[in-house]
Amino acid sequence: MSGHLRQYYETWREQVKSCLAFAEAVIDFGEDVDESALLEILPTAAQVLAEMKTHLEDGRRGEIVRSGVKLAIIGPPNAGKSSLLNELARRPAAIVSPLAGTTRDVIQVNLDLGGMSVVVSDTAGIRTQTDDVIEREGIRRAWAAAEEADIVLCVVDASRESSDGDPWYGRFGPGEKPSACSCARRFET
Repeated sequence: MSGHLRQYYETWREQVKSCLAFAEAVIDFGEDVDESALLEILPTAAQVLAEMKTHLEDGRRGEIVRSGVKLAIIGPPNAGKSSLLNELARRPAAIVSPLAGTTRDVIQVNLDLGGMSVVVSDTAGIRTQTDDVIEREGIRRAWAAAEEADIVLCVVDASRESSDGDPWYGRFGPGEKPSACSCARRFET
């Protein structure tokens, strides 16, 4: 863990360890120590508890620290979404195929990226027309994953131009969703 959160956690850890050591000393040497000495650690313990509560009730930032940043990978079929997930996971978490519509459900992988917990969701390819009922449900779930995500990463095929008619184009514009909507392009090497 790094950054400013580490400083908080390390400070709390040291304060809690100090309180515990003092309490253990009172328990171990209770006959030689006045039990009212325990009152000395109460202000520190109360302060640490209050700081932790404030930290965890901070408008979802605490939730993100506990459960991870939610990142949804969206885009058209066969743009490389599952390949990207597999690269991030460093394992074959999702099936990759040249056939469009291979991913039908949301596949989630919990990752540690640079010390930050990230829940990455690979989603079904989004297209406007399909007669397949199961694929339509996959597309609905893809949009739901994008709506729930903290970050939406749109992956598109570099060999195909994106247009205003694409279902993901401009879906998460400024002011529509408090997340970063990034666009990555797939390049064959």
